[in-house]
This record gives sequence, structure tokens and C-alpha cells, in this order.
Amino acid sequence: MGDLELDSELAEVLREHCERLSVPGASAGVLAGGRLLTASYGVTDVGHPVPVDADTL
Repeated sequence: MGDLELDSELAEVLREHCERLSVPGASAGVLAGGRLLTASYGVTDVGHPVPVDADTL
């Protein structure tokens, strides 16, 4: 599986968990086999919807 496929799979898992847990957004990173995989989903706050990205804390 290539990095793009793994990033897409991580993004899908993150989206599923956010929706199941009613979380407005999240960002995740995984270091595996020397490769960094990242994904972001949703917004930082439903009242002030700024998209979550790799720099969101």
C-alpha cells in the first residue's frame, strides 16, 4: 500500500471516529516504518468553524 492510500485510509478512520463520537474535528499523525502519515477532519469549533489542518493544536 502506498503513502497516498495509507493517508486516505487514516483520513477515513479519523472521519468515522469523529462522527461516531460527535467530535467536530481532529488531526492525527502516525509514524510507521519511517513514514509519516497525517490526516485532518472537520472544524475546530462548531461556533467558529475554522477547518482543522496539520497545524491545529
